[in-house]
Amino acid sequence: MAAFDIIEAVNSPGTPGKTGDDRYGFDAGEGTAWVLDGATDATPLQPFPGVESGAAWFAETLSDALLANAHKAGETAEVYLQRVLATVRQRAEDESETSLESLPPEAWPIASGIWLRRLDEHIELCWLGDCMALDLATGTVIGTENASEKESAENREILKRSETEIWDAVRQARRQTFETRKPIFSLRPEVAAPLNTAHLPVESTTQLVLMSDGFYRLIHPYGLHDGPALAEAIRTHGLGALITQLRDHEARHSREDMARIKRADDACALWLAFT
Repeated sequence: MAAFDIIEAVNSPGTPGKTGDDRYGFDAGEGTAWVLDGATDATPLQPFPGVESGAAWFAETLSDALLANAHKAGETAEVYLQRVLATVRQRAEDESETSLESLPPEAWPIASGIWLRRLDEHIELCWLGDCMALDLATGTVIGTENASEKESAENREILKRSETEIWDAVRQARRQTFETRKPIFSLRPEVAAPLNTAHLPVESTTQLVLMSDGFYRLIHPYGLHDGPALAEAIRTHGLGALITQLRDHEARHSREDMARIKRADDACALWLAFT
């Protein structure tokens, strides 16, 4: 028996014609599911040949590794995810055209992500960065919500600068993430600790939507919905209709109005129903 059913999934690149830097995946037999958001490349360096971006390579490779590697009995989520990241690191070393250690800190690919597994009658949620989950029964947002608020405040200041200065600030922030060993999904498996975690009981009404920060923009900073209103809109209209609302809103506003460096960000969401 599958641990959950997939109701709907969306992955909308912010740039038409691109695959984007978001990925979702699941293994209903294993009871695992995830959404990943690769951080936009901060440099023109391309260590992985023939790919759209380093961010897309990392999100795709990590998603593949999560599907290929089952978690072991008794294995904690932290140990499991670090083991998976170690396989991604090995693949990076095999496929990179240059030594990883020779890359500047701002060129190392990183990603936010949220991952869950069903364990008997409860769900374990683990995340790093600003990917979120929404409980459709209660409208409760699960994740580090202040990460989005902090980013918006920082972006409002950054967007006052020239385009060159904006990307200088992005690279500086990426270097700081690397040098301070901020917990994030990356090619340094040991940095993915400590994880943020939450546990939910499985009930007959349990439905969750995992989402990248591009989809979460509907709540913050755009303010088109709060958690309960977004849950109701998803149940009534589905994820695709919310993507349409998101893109329509972005088309009518400047990136300065929306406090976002990328006017239209990649947006990804995965809707699960537990039985």
